[in-house]
Amino acid sequence: MQKPKLLLAVLLAASAWLQFSGCSVTGLIIGAVSDDAKPDEYTFSPSGLDSLEQGSTVEVLRIDSSTISGHYERKGIVPPEEYRMRYEEFLHSLPVGTSLPVLGDSVLILTNERYRHRTYRGRLLDFDKRVVRVHETGRTAPTVLRMDAVDTLFHATTVVAGDALRYHLNNGDIPCAGALVVTNEEGIKTIPVTDVLNVRQAVSKRGALTGLLVGAAIDVMVAAIIATTYEPMRFDMGTGMRW
Repeated sequence: MQKPKLLLAVLLAASAWLQFSGCSVTGLIIGAVSDDAKPDEYTFSPSGLDSLEQGSTVEVLRIDSSTISGHYERKGIVPPEEYRMRYEEFLHSLPVGTSLPVLGDSVLILTNERYRHRTYRGRLLDFDKRVVRVHETGRTAPTVLRMDAVDTLFHATTVVAGDALRYHLNNGDIPCAGALVVTNEEGIKTIPVTDVLNVRQAVSKRGALTGLLVGAAIDVMVAAIIATTYEPMRFDMGTGMRW
């Protein structure tokens, strides 16, 4: 006689568990399926580095085949002295007769029609694929101009078209000041974007855990609503069941 009662108790317990944990199980399954559908890693080319997830685990493959692994922190700028050295090497490699301003030279930048033909005069600080920075007289912070806004750059007797600057920046000829900031056990690493071949980012697979937690929260809410909506059944051995 004890076995039927035990079996009934187990079935009732299982039924109650399924009723009050259905969302948890569903969330766990959906999250696990989502995790399984994701690749183990994403690979980004230099043009796609804006899509890197802050705090993610990355492996940076440089053009010289060396790698740096760690946690991606943010986009940064190459230290000024290092950029100056790279830029000077670039200037020395230019064909005879080709002229570009030295860092710190006075330049005048004219924007295109889309940006209302404005002019900016100051000392050239650096280039990036998307911006050029100049230090205008009387201003403390550098002026950052979008490269797609540049129509012409004037320097001494030299005139450089904005299209030419953009071409050489995108082609990797002019060094870019942009960098990736990565931290690992050795400390903070500032990696010039110019040196990057690609970046592999590990994919975070937390869908199963997230689904379980969200489902569990819903289950708790449902159980609380049921508990506050219905009074428990009361039994009276003398008169029978009462509600």
